Amino acid sequence: MRRVTTPDGTDAVVGHAPGPEGAPTVLLYCHYDVQPPLDDAAWRTPPFELTERDGRWYGRGAADCKGNIAMHLTALRALGGPEGRGFPVSLKFVAEGSEEQGTGGLEQLVPLQPELFAADTLLVCDTGNFALGLPTATTSLRGLTNVVVTVSTLKGEMHSGMFGGPAPDALAALVRILDSLRDEHGNTVVKGLPGDGSWEGGLSGRAVPHGRGRPRRVSLVGTGSVADELWARPAVTVLGIDCPPVVGSSAAIQARVRARVSLRVPPGIDADDALRALTDHLASAAPWGARVEVEPESAASPSGPAPTALPTGHWGRRSARRTARTWSSRGRAVRSRCATCSPHTSRRRRSP
Repeated sequence: MRRVTTPDGTDAVVGHAPGPEGAPTVLLYCHYDVQPPLDDAAWRTPPFELTERDGRWYGRGAADCKGNIAMHLTALRALGGPEGRGFPVSLKFVAEGSEEQGTGGLEQLVPLQPELFAADTLLVCDTGNFALGLPTATTSLRGLTNVVVTVSTLKGEMHSGMFGGPAPDALAALVRILDSLRDEHGNTVVKGLPGDGSWEGGLSGRAVPHGRGRPRRVSLVGTGSVADELWARPAVTVLGIDCPPVVGSSAAIQARVRARVSLRVPPGIDADDALRALTDHLASAAPWGARVEVEPESAASPSGPAPTALPTGHWGRRSARRTARTWSSRGRAVRSRCATCSPHTSRRRRSP
C-alpha cells in the first residue's frame, strides 16, 4: 500500500496483492473524503468524532464512505489471512480523496498511471444495503446529469410596492419551471424521457429501503413502487437555489435567480440524451418570456449490469456460482440498482 498524489493535489491510496497464477485481477474502489458537515450545531454528536449511539456508529462520512473502507479491510483480513497470502484472485485497491469535491484527481491519474488500475473486474463499495443485516448486491448504478438553470426577467430589481403585479418575478418564474419537472403525484416528468420503467427484484410495494424515517403525514411520491422510483425511473432533485434568504430579504421583485438541478438516470437511458432532454424541458417551461440559461455541469451514464463485467472464463464462472450458492442458502440474495455519485462529478467521468 502507498500514497500517490493526484493532479488536483489530493492523495489516493493504492495497493496490490498478487493471487494465484492465472487468476483474474479485481480492483476494489472506495473514497475517504466526505461532504462538509455544514452546520455543526445541527449535529447531535461531533461530526468528526465517531460516536456510538443505540448500537449504531455516527460521524461525518461514516456510511459514505469510511464505513465501506472498514468493510474492505475486514473482508481482506478474513480472506487473505494474517499474511495476506490467501486471496483467491489478484487484488488492486484504490481509495481516492476527490470523489465528493468532484475535482477529478483520480480520473486525471488513471491515464497517467494506468498500470495502477488495470483489472478484469471493478468492485465499487460505495453503495449500501436496503435492510440491516441483509447483504445486497448492487448490479447497476444509476447515472446522473447536473445543470445550473438561470432565470432572468428584469434588468434589475424593482420595488414590489410600486411594481408588484405586472412586473415579472424571476423567482416566481423559476418556481414554475422547477414545478414542471414533477406531476401532481410527484413523478419525474422530463419531456422526452420515459418515466414508466419497472424494476424486478427483491423489493416491492411502498416500503422504503434502510427504514428511513419521514413525518407520519408526509406521503411518498410517485405512482410506481419504491423500487421502480429508485432504480428504474428518472428522478429529479433540486439541489440548491440562489435567491435572497429570508433573513435580510427586502421588498424587491427579483431580476435574476438560479438553481442547481440533478437528474438521476436509470439503466437504459444515456446520460447525454438525458442532459439534452432536461435542458430542452427547462427552456420550454419558462413562463412570461423569461430568459432561461442552462449550464451543464456533469453527465455520467448508468453502468451495469455487473455480470457483464465479470470474466467469462473458469474463475468468473466459479466465483459467480459460489456467491450464488452462499447467498441463496441464507435466503438473502438480493439484487439492487442504486445510485452513488457526487453531484459535482466531472462531465468526463462515468459512474464506475
